[in-house]
Amino acid sequence: MMALIYGLLSKIAIIWPAALHVYFDLFSGAIQTYVFCMLTMTYISDAMNTN
Repeated sequence: MMALIYGLLSKIAIIWPAALHVYFDLFSGAIQTYVFCMLTMTYISDAMNTN
């Protein structure tokens, strides 16, 4: 996705694609962290209930 944005906006400005790149990196990391935490809590909850 960022390759398309860089291709479209690289001729206009350097700052705008760089700001979007930081945003998408942070958003992707936040989503991965959320999913990992939810899966971990589900696994621990299931392990505690089966005993």
